Amino acid sequence: MRHHRWALAITIAATLVAGIATHSAGRAAPAPPIAVIGDSLTAGNLTSIRADFTAVGLGSAAFDAMSGRNITLSITYSWGFVPSGVAAANGFQARGIDPPVWMVQLGANNLSMIANCNCDRAAFARGLIEQMLDAIGRRTVAWVNVRASVRTDIVDVFNQALRDVAVTRPELFVIDWHAYSDGKAWFADDVHPNVDGARALGRCMAASAAWLVNRPAAPTTSSTTSSTTSSVPTKLDVVAGRASAHAPAERLGIAVRPPDSLPSCESLA
Repeated sequence: MRHHRWALAITIAATLVAGIATHSAGRAAPAPPIAVIGDSLTAGNLTSIRADFTAVGLGSAAFDAMSGRNITLSITYSWGFVPSGVAAANGFQARGIDPPVWMVQLGANNLSMIANCNCDRAAFARGLIEQMLDAIGRRTVAWVNVRASVRTDIVDVFNQALRDVAVTRPELFVIDWHAYSDGKAWFADDVHPNVDGARALGRCMAASAAWLVNRPAAPTTSSTTSSTTSSVPTKLDVVAGRASAHAPAERLGIAVRPPDSLPSCESLA
């Protein structure tokens, strides 16, 4: 009898454990509100940047950042294989990660490619950006532009290309790291931030992400003819007062710019 009681107890316990395991396995992980694809600026500071995202309520953000990452070209370096930004976007989507907002922190590793393209550099840079946007699809994208103390002429070409593409691709917003970091003692070398620079970059990325994730849905402009009605999505252009979408940015001390653009990084401490 005692043997049967122990057997019954073990069976019940095993059933309970199996039930808990099945319930946990069946519970889907929360979908990330944003996917971030970056190069060494993000990869080298990932712990602090994750903390910045957590501070604005985006702790479940998905990150894929690798040193040496190129926008469109996957490269094998001495330290290993680095898939391109396009490949990283495809990899996220293959794993079912396709949030409504994406952030891209790429471009510095494409400066030599743009400089040596033997072509219209501006058009070439726009093409790289367009390929990345096409890989992501019709999603809101915040792109951190580039600051480097070398090949500043090509930096200007790339950053202008971002602005140009944003005119024709309303889903693209530009985070102006170049302007915000101008004249600051925030760099350990020609392009990588030091501790203070990484803190400023991470806070700006996180606040920009929160603004985009939480902003109200963009209104539409409609035109009506006698036979058809069409709606064209536009960037948010009407927000009265201090809308709740702005609160995460304001908590970090970022002055909110007109609501059709991202908050500025300029007022970060």
